[in-house]
Amino acid sequence: MRLEESQDFRETRSSEARGEARREIKAARQALGALLTARRGAPEDVELRDHLDITCSALRAPAPLGTLCAVAGPMPLRHLPGTGRWAGLAIGQAAPEFPITLLLAVGETSALAPKAPGEG
Repeated sequence: MRLEESQDFRETRSSEARGEARREIKAARQALGALLTARRGAPEDVELRDHLDITCSALRAPAPLGTLCAVAGPMPLRHLPGTGRWAGLAIGQAAPEFPITLLLAVGETSALAPKAPGEG
């Protein structure tokens, strides 16, 4: 789910505009993260790409990890006790000309289990 999104950068290639947009999205993630930490405790930082088999494309990874891996890097997540699920906040950008986006994702805890090489 998109929580916040910057302008797109098709018309401007300004590094200042991109930097300012990234700072604003990071500040929004930090503010929301602080609220979540107060309610649910400290997050676990997850590097999304670590949950993909290197022989597997992002499109074959379990949802929502496949989509997130295509556009985002590290993601602080919180396990939701008693549900078998997690919720995470990520900052993503599909390509340099696309908007920078604050994303909320919810997934099955089992999707975060380590995979053996070749296991999909």
